[in-house]
Amino acid sequence: MTRQAHRDGFGGGFGGCLPAMTGLVLVLALSIGGIWFAVNAGAGLLLPSIPRDWDAKVGAQVYKQIAYSPQRCRDAPAEHWVREVGELLLAQTDAEPFAYTWSVLNEPTPNAFALPGGFVAVHTGLFELAERPEEVAAVLAHEIVHAEQRHGMLRMLSSFGARIMVGMVLGGTDLAWLAGSGMHLMILSHSREQEEEADRIGRILLVRAGINPDGMATIFEKMARHGGGASALPGWLSSHPDSSERAQRARQGERPKQLISLPKMPPLHCAAATKTDAEPRVQP
Repeated sequence: MTRQAHRDGFGGGFGGCLPAMTGLVLVLALSIGGIWFAVNAGAGLLLPSIPRDWDAKVGAQVYKQIAYSPQRCRDAPAEHWVREVGELLLAQTDAEPFAYTWSVLNEPTPNAFALPGGFVAVHTGLFELAERPEEVAAVLAHEIVHAEQRHGMLRMLSSFGARIMVGMVLGGTDLAWLAGSGMHLMILSHSREQEEEADRIGRILLVRAGINPDGMATIFEKMARHGGGASALPGWLSSHPDSSERAQRARQGERPKQLISLPKMPPLHCAAATKTDAEPRVQP
């Protein structure tokens, strides 16, 4: 008896492949989840055994580019302001902090970042966006927490471990590429957790220092309106939490028992750095 050809072609069409594809996706999802759980847990366990000096050495390598950059506002009033307020916040940390280096970059985006080991850089665009010194202080507190909690080193360990694990489990197949994409989304999610932790502990530093924490809320709101702190991507594709949600959380919690007056916002006069007076404090 001759078998009648299926109207969708040989093999029964897409319907015959659906169970297999569903199973493949399920296996891949479980693999990604398992790898990420193992890598993330391993990185967290490994981090305390890595000397803090390593953070400073890693950060120093990147900081060289900042120290010698023509965008750096070397010894400008803004750098002195950032150093003064930053050290005030560092005094509120629970443990002995890194030895910090503070820089201001002549960049229009309202942003700041912390390298491993206590290298913090602030863009002039942040000063231009902020209306009160408490708003810039809130960003400094946030970046200090990133450095002190060693978020940069932790992400390096997680990313490095993820690449190794994906290669070992899936090799150079197409599945490895798909798994890598899935791992990237999970790393973004992990970054959001770090951002939320930096907001939460950063607010604590502000309160301990006697700085009005409302500055954290208002700078997030300004960033949301400006577009510098909120992504047009869906939340699960963004490395930062939504600015409006961050502002709402910043308004919740304890208040300082007594407020202090921060130095007035500095003028933004910049000068180029030179290798003679901008040598990084940590050598490789």
